[in-house]
Amino acid sequence: MHQRNSEDTKRNILSAAEIEFAEKGLSGARVDEIAARAKVNKALLYQYFGNKEELYKSVLEMVYGRLTELEEHIIRRSEGCMEEIRAFVRAYFHFLRENPSYVRMVMWENLNYGKFFREKGLSGVKDIMRSGLHHILERGKERGEVAPEIRSEDILQTLIACSFNYFSNRYTLEQVFDRDAVSEENMERRIASVSDMLIRYLGHGCPR
Repeated sequence: MHQRNSEDTKRNILSAAEIEFAEKGLSGARVDEIAARAKVNKALLYQYFGNKEELYKSVLEMVYGRLTELEEHIIRRSEGCMEEIRAFVRAYFHFLRENPSYVRMVMWENLNYGKFFREKGLSGVKDIMRSGLHHILERGKERGEVAPEIRSEDILQTLIACSFNYFSNRYTLEQVFDRDAVSEENMERRIASVSDMLIRYLGHGCPR
């Protein structure tokens, strides 16, 4: 029972810290606010996580770990590369929409020059995306649908740039274009646009 209570308390602290760090970053976040939101005293928080920086690292690891949710959508086989690329893009867009804390934590961590990302050794968290896309493209090359010189790393960077930017800049873009960026209609339009762009670049025979 004690073990279960300890784990529940840790989860509550991490959930509260995620909200605080996502809103304010490491420098702006206050341990008092995290403890109050988690309904624990600061002494217990420090007992579990040591200090604010270590708590931030734990939250960062937890948030990045959610990328594993993409695995079931990415590791799939279909009749052609077009369907697989579209499914890949759609899965990532929906992941970003459903995980706004991930978007904000990535933004904050880039302002930290990736310091804590590096310290936690999180560079492998995108292996699911990297390997999933690599297999899609290799199968496409075998079927003559993807040009042989295409590199999966380049395509993944383009996908991340086109999709992450849509959410990291969401609120200013909504004012510029006067529309709800995350409505189903606008999401589908953007997913189709990014998918079409990638497919045309990979192109060289990718069936439509």
